[in-house]
Amino acid sequence: SSLLEAHRYFVREGTYTLQWGGDKSDKFQEYELLLLSDMVVMVKKKVVETSFQLCITWVKRSERGFSLIDPVRHCYVGVPIRDDRDNWCKDLTRQIKLSLVEESSEEAVFVGAGMEKPRNTRYYYTDGSNYEGEWVHGKRHGLGRMTFTDGRVYDGRWENNEIEGMGMMTFANGDQYKGHFSCGNIRGKGTMFFVNGDVMEGEWTGSEKDGILSGTGDLRTEDG
Repeated sequence: SSLLEAHRYFVREGTYTLQWGGDKSDKFQEYELLLLSDMVVMVKKKVVETSFQLCITWVKRSERGFSLIDPVRHCYVGVPIRDDRDNWCKDLTRQIKLSLVEESSEEAVFVGAGMEKPRNTRYYYTDGSNYEGEWVHGKRHGLGRMTFTDGRVYDGRWENNEIEGMGMMTFANGDQYKGHFSCGNIRGKGTMFFVNGDVMEGEWTGSEKDGILSGTGDLRTEDG
């Protein structure tokens, strides 16, 4: 009952076997599954062990159950009875769409359902970093903004959880890079704006020497 806050309501429940990580070697464990208006809650021995926030959860159907997928977890839920399984998937679909900031029948809910439209929402990681932007199947994909724990802030394109393509990285010391990234690194054509007023425009290699990014190009200093 403590989970039922003013904005939250109960949808359905049941007892099922769960398998974590999508690893078939893991043992199934029995949990009580609660679907609330904005989350799925896993209860074991009357203790809430974990939950999935629906605005950042995807569902993957299977022959005898379904999987819940978010940016850091994958949980398989065994639901052998077809009608029960269909009802869970139907209710999950409805509640996920309702939990999104911008409701749309085109939002991606199920993994592997074809050419899914990216979902736009925010996720806070346990290390203190956070990402706001587009997601596909629980991965950062499309346009988004990531705030890192070391003070860096990246705005730009992502592909399969990696910084990839055009974007802008602002460093904790105030330096700022605008240009191309590859595999999470500054690599390709771009411009570095240093906090002291210097500007370097050129081709960046993605490597560092003594903590300094390497590249070739034209350096324009503040004093000319």
